[in-house]
Parts: sequence; C-alpha cells; structure tokens
Amino acid sequence: MSVTRFSLAAALALAALPLMAAAALADNREQVLLRLPSCSNAADQRQYLDCYYAAVQPLRTELGLAAAPQAAAYAPYFAAGTPAPTGGVSQQALNTREEVLLRLTRCASIGDTRQYLDCYYAAGQPLRAELGLAPAPQAASYAPLFSLAQVAPRPAAPAADNRPNLVPQNAYAMASTDRTPSQTHLAGDQGPTGLKWIGGFLGIKFVKVAPEQFGLKNAKPDPAGVDHIAAHVSKISINRDSGSFIVTLDNGQVWKQVMNDDARQHWSKKILGTVATIAYGAGLTFNLSVGEGIVYKVERTS
Repeated sequence: MSVTRFSLAAALALAALPLMAAAALADNREQVLLRLPSCSNAADQRQYLDCYYAAVQPLRTELGLAAAPQAAAYAPYFAAGTPAPTGGVSQQALNTREEVLLRLTRCASIGDTRQYLDCYYAAGQPLRAELGLAPAPQAASYAPLFSLAQVAPRPAAPAADNRPNLVPQNAYAMASTDRTPSQTHLAGDQGPTGLKWIGGFLGIKFVKVAPEQFGLKNAKPDPAGVDHIAAHVSKISINRDSGSFIVTLDNGQVWKQVMNDDARQHWSKKILGTVATIAYGAGLTFNLSVGEGIVYKVERTS
C-alpha cells in the first residue's frame, strides 16, 4: 500500500472525528494528528514522549491552557513539517509507540475537547511506564476505555432485493469464469491492522502474500494474496514461568509469542475456538489479537 505521510495523517484525522460538528474542533484535532509524524524518528523514548506532548499544543491553545513545557522546543519541527532529530529506533521503542497510537484511536469517540485532551495524555501511559515515570494524572480515569474488548458486530441479515434482473443471469456466470473467488470474511476478523490510518508513520508494511505463506520469512509478494489472516484457535500451550504462549490455528499455522513482548495473556485455554487475527506490526513484526483490545507480538514457527 503506497500512501503518503500526509494522506495517512489526514485519513486518521478525518476518521477520528465522526462525532464532531464544530469545524474548528475538527481542525485542531487534525492539526495534532498531522504533527505526530514529526516525532516518529526520535531515537530516544523520552524525546519522543516530549514531542508527543508538544504535538497536542493546538488543543491546549483552543482550551486557553498554558503552553506545554515541551511546546517551544518542538515548534520548529512542526512548523517545517520535518521529523525530529533522527537516530536508530529500537524494535521495543517501535512496539511501545505503536501501543500508544493504538490507544489514541480509542479517544476518537470523545466529543468534549478537554476530555479528549485528557484521553490523549492517558494514551501515552505505556511510554511513561517504560521510562519509569509516574502515571499521568488522567491514566486511571481512562484505563477502562483502553481495556475495552473490540467485539466485531454481528452482520445484519441482508434485505431482500426485489429489483428486476435487467441482465440475464448467465451473463454474470460467463463474466466471472476466469476470476479467483474472493476470500470468505470470517466473523471476528479484525482486519489487516489496528493502525490502518497511521500505520505508515511506524513503517508498517501491507505486502500481500499467499495465505499459506503469511508470516514466513521467504514469503513472496502476491497481489492476489492477503495482508492478514484470521482463523480459529485450535490449540494453545502456555509457558508457566514466562506466561508466553504458542497458538495453533485451524488453518494449520503455528504462531509463538516473541521473547521481548511484555504483554501477558490471561485467557489461558478459554480462547479455544476464538477467532485470532494476525496482521503486520511495526518494523518486521506481526501482531496477534483475539478481540480483547490487546495486541501480542508473535512470530510464525510453522
């Protein structure tokens, strides 16, 4: 998927504002989201956190609040639209930033500007925890929002179509003879990524490959393939010491939680039969989710 940084940011900003009626309010939130790419290249996590706080300045101005302490230092980067000082960003840093941005998408349904600002600060809690900083004052209030399970809505029954057929049915059969049948959408499939609007900021790739090759290091691009997989969990084993897991899906694929992933499951064997979605993550990683609002880093073993 080839998308410019600007269009990704704009898409997130527009998608994050379905409940906004005031144009000025929408503009300020969009400005904040358009500023975030300037923070992406900061190698140091504290620097990234300061840039994250500075990026929200348009909302503080709208609310008549004093400028954030970090605002002046990062103003030149936001004004020029250039990234903050660059450096090698570790995979662990990318994982934490990805978690923050995933949490931030949960704030989109909040209409009140001050509450949205508080939610923005609360979304950055994974960064503060990694840096050993005290929780933000807003963290506890918004924790329930970030822990909500993402439950796929049940599809509504299709309405009867009583329109007359103006084209003979055999014409459709002839036209579709050479087409590959589209992949059946599995109920509970959460899609290619939880960051479909801002994935480009983190270097998330959307390379389609054959379903049976998804997750393999030697997978070859296939325009007719898939950019994620969804299947039922048929087997699970859990390491009693570390809490890490290995899941086997009913499509035969086996996925293991990576060693440096700090997320710990609490579902044990209760997820047998549950639909697991595995999609691309930041860098060259893969994310597994079972509909509980938590992303686990995994790698395919077979």
